[in-house]
Amino acid sequence: MVGGENRFLPPICPLAAAAACAFYSLSASGLPLRALSAIALLLTIVCGVFATGDRLRSCALAVAFGLAIGANGSTRVGFADLPPASLIAPGAVSGATVLLLNDPAPTRFGVYRVDARVLEFRDRGGARYGASGRLSVTVPAALASSWLPGGIGAGEPLALGRVVGFEGRLALDSTGRSVFRAKAFDRSASQRRRWASRLHELRARLRLSFDRVLYDWGEAGGFLIALASADRAFLSPSVSDAFLRSGLAHVLALSGTHLSVIALVFVFLGRAIGQRARAANVALLGMVAFVAFAGPSPSLTRSLLMAALFFLMGRLSVRARPFPILALAFCLQLALFPLDARSLGFVLSYAALAGILLAGEWIDDLSRPYLGAGASSALSASLSAQLATAPVTAGVFGSVSAIGAAATLVVAPLASVYLVAGFVSFAIAAVFPSLSPVVRVPMQILYGCIKASASFFAHWAPLSIGGSLGTIAVAAVSAMAFAGLAFADRLARRWRNLDAQPARL
Repeated sequence: MVGGENRFLPPICPLAAAAACAFYSLSASGLPLRALSAIALLLTIVCGVFATGDRLRSCALAVAFGLAIGANGSTRVGFADLPPASLIAPGAVSGATVLLLNDPAPTRFGVYRVDARVLEFRDRGGARYGASGRLSVTVPAALASSWLPGGIGAGEPLALGRVVGFEGRLALDSTGRSVFRAKAFDRSASQRRRWASRLHELRARLRLSFDRVLYDWGEAGGFLIALASADRAFLSPSVSDAFLRSGLAHVLALSGTHLSVIALVFVFLGRAIGQRARAANVALLGMVAFVAFAGPSPSLTRSLLMAALFFLMGRLSVRARPFPILALAFCLQLALFPLDARSLGFVLSYAALAGILLAGEWIDDLSRPYLGAGASSALSASLSAQLATAPVTAGVFGSVSAIGAAATLVVAPLASVYLVAGFVSFAIAAVFPSLSPVVRVPMQILYGCIKASASFFAHWAPLSIGGSLGTIAVAAVSAMAFAGLAFADRLARRWRNLDAQPARL
């Protein structure tokens, strides 16, 4: 950035596009990924040497680097999918000691699933075999939730960074990846080393204390736990289904919206204590603390990267546009955490924000004269995100929620208020336990409003999309909608400019 001009990293958008194309095409093709990474790097050098013109050369270099980033990420994902390396035969495995890489999450099959790094395998005779690699672990719900409030056990919680031994068997899931189907804990294995670090143990115990305080709040507490930590163990199945059917699943998922709410709270706190100049520092620290507590997720990582990049640009007195920052965050996340790019949350998070940045201003300009600033801003964010993510949801779920934009307008603000009020109420209940029955009453009332709203919108059945042709049709409609909004906004601006000109005699 030079002289205050808005030229921050102009080639970053083609770089991100090339990285995305390389990653997703190579991940699906099964070609020799290391060779393709080397070719992409060679192409980088060739383009840099022989391209003519500064703009052409910078774009060529950006595309070549993007291909290299995408190919490298696909290579790392391919290695992560390899079966764990060990001298024991897979069929002889009867136990495993693993390091949990995230927090166990419930699935629709009645079990909890968690990614893990395997440390050792054991056979039926008790012999131990060193092992390395990644796999997924499925844990029965009764076993995984035994340490939660209301459970029968009081052992160490299953959480990110926990080292634990399981009894079970090694198998392959429907995608051909290794999965260890746990049946019981192996107490002797898990006693030797419990946590990867003290920080992981502290985080797990803080989350457990959070769950215990909110457990007495009933469904309202379970909803707050789901919003704050993505733990749906206490969430009512009917509420979860209502959010899914009404196109509100993103409200329950940890996302940039949650992080933005937390950032605004910490900015307010920074200004309240007289640190107005350092409010951004306080907000960034608060965001890091929230991500550490909630656990890393693709959407939270994206939001934190963007916040850190904006903070850095501000410190360097660089005026950066949001879309290049989004593209740069995509490249950084793909390079640092390539496994994130394989998750649906990653794709939806970037697609939704890209849609908001592209079409949000158009929709806001068209609707502001009729709805006012507040309503038009909310409508533009909701509708543009729905348009951008519709092809993805159609391809993955085979349906599109026609009422999702309207439902988001009503429920998302209520959920944001509920999150902030919930943290305040939790702090009061944690410091003064006798006040917990008092503060939970308004939370239950607000939760009732959110539940009723989601249930109302859930009565509108989603539109079923059949097969690949249906997905292509949805993508075409979304593209035409974006083009139509751009044309309508340009036409409206032209009419306003004509009206603003003085009449000629």
